[in-house]
Amino acid sequence: MDSRLSSGLRFWLDLPGWRLLAAQWLGIGMLALLGGGWLLQDEWRQRESATERQQRLLQQIAMVQRQLDEVPETLIPPTPIGTTATGDLASVLQRAGGALLRWQRQEKPPRQTLSLRIDYAGLLALLGALPADLRLEQLSVETPPQGMAARLVLQDASEEQADE
Repeated sequence: MDSRLSSGLRFWLDLPGWRLLAAQWLGIGMLALLGGGWLLQDEWRQRESATERQQRLLQQIAMVQRQLDEVPETLIPPTPIGTTATGDLASVLQRAGGALLRWQRQEKPPRQTLSLRIDYAGLLALLGALPADLRLEQLSVETPPQGMAARLVLQDASEEQADE
């Protein structure tokens, strides 16, 4: 019998079945690894660029933190609000740095209900500068995550004195 098979083909045909199967799976595995690496190449680049960006941002944060540490801390005291005799509650609230959320006026008995967002120093200044014709009937303070909120119930003292 005349064998015309090449030596490379004869080598593969002479291998036992399990070795041939192992070689095939090895070849398929290598191709899968190459294909997967090629597909994941963009993902790796994005991850690398995100890591570099994160490092730059951390360096910038550290630099700003060092600059903030060098600046001396100064507390700015709240500006005193003079008392107003005119009863202009809106100007008093504005100078105290408060933001009016809700205002309700009631005729009988004469009172006003204010809901506002204000800080502690501003609330103290507002209470100190309330017009003489308004009397504080009720005060409630809440501290939700957005900041401090206060609810004031003010009674009109001028009309109350006129009734007596």
